[in-house]
Amino acid sequence: MSDKLPPLGCFWQGDKIRLRAFSVGDVEVLRAEEQDSEAIRLSEGTIKPLESPETLKDSIEREAKQPPDQDLRLVVETLDGTMVGDANLRDWNNRSGTFTFGIRIFRAYRRRGFATEAVQLLLRYGFYELRCQKANSITLCGNEPSVRLHRIFGFRDEGRIRRAFYTDGRYFDKLLFGLTSEEFDEFERSRSIP
Repeated sequence: MSDKLPPLGCFWQGDKIRLRAFSVGDVEVLRAEEQDSEAIRLSEGTIKPLESPETLKDSIEREAKQPPDQDLRLVVETLDGTMVGDANLRDWNNRSGTFTFGIRIFRAYRRRGFATEAVQLLLRYGFYELRCQKANSITLCGNEPSVRLHRIFGFRDEGRIRRAFYTDGRYFDKLLFGLTSEEFDEFERSRSIP
């Protein structure tokens, strides 16, 4: 466990962004972002059917009522309250001490450090609050921003599953990454993002 604790204040807030629970008011922003087919394709490995506002609202309301036992979905917003993306921490396994995460920053807000700060908050939660010993992650081959983000934190390449996704009329490999708690501690000591 790292000797460095997150800054005092809200655990879910960094210098640029904060993570918060979804609310029904987020429906319109999410619906607009579903129109970015290329972003959906890169993050999910497929194009999914568009949801109606009612279905999306029902989904958010249902999620808000359920305890976050194995899937924590959060809004990424700037400190002034602008929703700039979404993030999740999922598949945590108490027996093996592992978890995975996902992050999507909307196109208009990319390359400002929001994803890096959000991932650091998710990793801190997984390692320092859930007591997990390893973060596992996957990304679609060709999603270079995601690969770069993993490299910032020191994730190691753990493999490639060939032709795991089919989208846009062709097959893509799935890239596997892993980061141990000790490796994250080293990141926190040497390159921490305040």
